[in-house]
Amino acid sequence: MTFVLFTLFLCGFILEINAGRGFQKLKTEPRSFPPIRSIVACEESMAGLVCETGSITVTSAKYGRSDQTTCSNGIPYDQTMDTDCTTRADLVFERCNGKSMCLVLARSSLFRDPCVGTYKYLEVKYVCEEPRPSPTIRSIVACEESMAGLVCETGSITVTSAKYGRSDRTTCSDGIPDNQTDDTDCKKEIYEVGRRCNGKSACAIFASTSVFRDPCVGTYKYLEVKYFCQ
Repeated sequence: MTFVLFTLFLCGFILEINAGRGFQKLKTEPRSFPPIRSIVACEESMAGLVCETGSITVTSAKYGRSDQTTCSNGIPYDQTMDTDCTTRADLVFERCNGKSMCLVLARSSLFRDPCVGTYKYLEVKYVCEEPRPSPTIRSIVACEESMAGLVCETGSITVTSAKYGRSDRTTCSDGIPDNQTDDTDCKKEIYEVGRRCNGKSACAIFASTSVFRDPCVGTYKYLEVKYFCQ
C-alpha cells in the first residue's frame, strides 16, 4: 500500500512539474566571461599582473620565444632567430593565482631555459575573477513515510548533506511515543539523495526505511536534507 501511494504521489509530483504548476521552468542565461588580459616582460624585466577588483586567474604563461619581433629592439639578430622555443611557466600559476597583484621576474634561472643563446620573454594571459557570493543553504525535513521535495525556482539542485535517522527528540515527534524518540544517536549519511537530485530543478525523495537502510530499528526517523540552488 505504501509503495502504491508513493508511486501515485511521485507521478503527481512529476506531472505538476511538467505542467508548470508551482515550479518555474529552468532558465539559462548566457554567462559573461571576464576579458583576457595579456602582458609581456622581456628577459631580466618584471611582469606585473594586476586586478583592480577580483583576483588573478592565470590562463596561460610561457617563457621563451615564439616570434622574431617581440622584445627584439637592440637585440642581435641571431638571438631572435629561434622562434620554436617556449616552455610553460608554472611558477606564474603558483605565485599569482588568487592574488590581486603579482610580480614575476622574467629570468632563465626561475624557469627552465628552453633555448640557450636566444633572448627570451615571458608572456602571461590572465583574467580577473570577481568573487562569487556564497549560495543560500536550504533545509528540508521529511518525517518517516513522507516525501521530501527539493525545488530550485531558478538554477539546479546541489545537495550538501542528507541524513536519515534521528539526532534530537523534538523533530517529527508529534503523536510519536517517547520510546520511539529516545535514541538521538541514530543517523546515517544518505549519498543516494545527491545522486538522485543533483543537477535537477525539482526532486522528490521518499523518507522510508524501505528506501534507506534502517540505522535504528524501533526509532521513528526522519530525512533531513540541506542543499543550495546554483
